[in-house]
Amino acid sequence: MHIYPIGLDGYRILQLSNASSSQMMGYLVYCPNGKLIVIDGGTAEAGPRLRQLLREAGGRVSLWLLTHFHHDHVTAPLDILERPDGITVDRICGQAVSPALRQPGFGDSDPLAARFEALAVPDRVLADAGVRLEAGGVTVDCMNDPMRIVREPWLDAQNFHINDSSAVYRLTFPNGKTALFPGDLGPGLSDRLAGELGDRLRADICQMSHHGQNGASRRFYACVRPSFCFWDAPDWLWENDAGGGFGTGPWATLEVRRWMAELCVIRHAHQGLGENLLV
Repeated sequence: MHIYPIGLDGYRILQLSNASSSQMMGYLVYCPNGKLIVIDGGTAEAGPRLRQLLREAGGRVSLWLLTHFHHDHVTAPLDILERPDGITVDRICGQAVSPALRQPGFGDSDPLAARFEALAVPDRVLADAGVRLEAGGVTVDCMNDPMRIVREPWLDAQNFHINDSSAVYRLTFPNGKTALFPGDLGPGLSDRLAGELGDRLRADICQMSHHGQNGASRRFYACVRPSFCFWDAPDWLWENDAGGGFGTGPWATLEVRRWMAELCVIRHAHQGLGENLLV
């Protein structure tokens, strides 16, 4: 495990490593008082490790945040929430927009959304702009309305659909440090949010949208101005390697890495390194 100090005063953010060759996203936020916040959780293959970590943390999740309903983000969480085996979840925040979008080629997201809607959870919060939650001393703000992409499809110029229904969560820690998790938010909608929210997007820590490529716009990251970036990218994606070596793939990872260098961000962690812990 790689550990990166940033000054969270006893709080810790763990980035899960990818459990297969696929990209995925999952984070655990450990609070000094024993409370636990989880963000997404990854593919089905990530389920056993995620379940192990939850049990090691006491088996109770105070708040589970879900960004959007693609398999590489929510399959492991849904598997655990449907078959908890002793794990309890106090509150879930998310919004299953995918049935309203019917994205071509992503029909698997409809059953994921249906599974979410069928969950028996005592406290379920609909992710929406202005929603504010608290867990373990951490304040969580939802910065956008995931349904916006249904009302304004012209913002979805690259047919991101369900990606652009990602809830953007901003976590504020007691010492003032902040972390932004935009999920898989795409270029058009992220650019619009940058224009509308500006400095409200500012965060010390940023999860790079859509695994660090073809996600949020440069303008969006210029508003965030992070000092540390999490990339949900295995080695092949981090290096844009389609099998022929560095830079041989079609992904935009290297371009986004160049953006961040231009924005003077030099501290990064990606999933090819294994599990990464920010303290």
